[in-house]
Amino acid sequence: MTNWDRIEAAFACKPVDRIPILDGWTTSEEHMASLAGVTIDDYWDDTEGVSLKAYRKLGTDGLVAISAPRERGSWMITDYFRANVVEVRDIPEFVESFPTADEVERETERTFEERYTEYRHGLVEKQMKCRDIVWMPANLQAGVEIAHYDIFGYEAWAVMFAQYPDSARRWIDYRAAMGRREGELIAKAVEEGLLPHGVLIGDDICGNRGPLIDPAFLEKYWMGPLTYALEPLLHVGCKPIWHCCGNVNPIVDMLLSCGVKGFQGFQRECGVKYEELIEKRTSEGEKLVILGPLSIVEHLQTLTADEIYEEYQTAILACMTRRVLYCFTPRGHSYLWGTL
Repeated sequence: MTNWDRIEAAFACKPVDRIPILDGWTTSEEHMASLAGVTIDDYWDDTEGVSLKAYRKLGTDGLVAISAPRERGSWMITDYFRANVVEVRDIPEFVESFPTADEVERETERTFEERYTEYRHGLVEKQMKCRDIVWMPANLQAGVEIAHYDIFGYEAWAVMFAQYPDSARRWIDYRAAMGRREGELIAKAVEEGLLPHGVLIGDDICGNRGPLIDPAFLEKYWMGPLTYALEPLLHVGCKPIWHCCGNVNPIVDMLLSCGVKGFQGFQRECGVKYEELIEKRTSEGEKLVILGPLSIVEHLQTLTADEIYEEYQTAILACMTRRVLYCFTPRGHSYLWGTL
């Protein structure tokens, strides 16, 4: 099977010759340079080119990103502590400065065809660089991305949902409208065969102990907008795969009812286990697509290479016996994705 055929079969929950490998968030300059057989200086001269060479050496089938550290000697690709900070008292006025959902939908500055032409050009250009590796970028905006700590700052973002519910609802509706616009672009590319029938989306709205926003609030004001935002993807058979951080257990069923078709990046140390997730089904009763299974904290920092191999074998067997396709990336979770 080609990389494309393997990934498409995986998203369709059909047999594959081997489990597809996805990557793109590996940010160790030393590791990437070593895999590519170049120096650290060479890596920083061409982070994208060297990364692609490293991913090809690893047998990667698809890339959801091509990440590099923000600066030399670091593994961080972002730093929310350097985020814009909104004063709590200014939250309503700040949110009002963004377009309403209706204004987003009525936006006529550029037609869909113009926006898609630009989007398509970017996909084709990047795919040419990736060659046989499938370029299938993660697009967290294609849902209802509301965890904008980088825009609000941590305090103002958290206070908004507790103290300014009207502003929070307005923000959710705005992000849903933006997400649907993004989903329409992805859906068109899927129809044209430029993207596979699956896309990594999600939102980091959970901490180690559970959702950072009251699940009752999410159920009342977030589920409807999320369902609306995912409609273009689902209409063309593109499966939204939710990128999980923290303890997402309290909202898993909520996500599935909105149209999510699988999960990626779940953290065992927070109580989220693939053994339990694979027992779930989509709202249509379909098998889930699971990308995993390793945890940076519980596995990659503590186990030997042989023990990690055994973890994979156990996970694959568990999923196969439940007739659930197990599609995973072998390099961990989040911006600390490790190596084997």
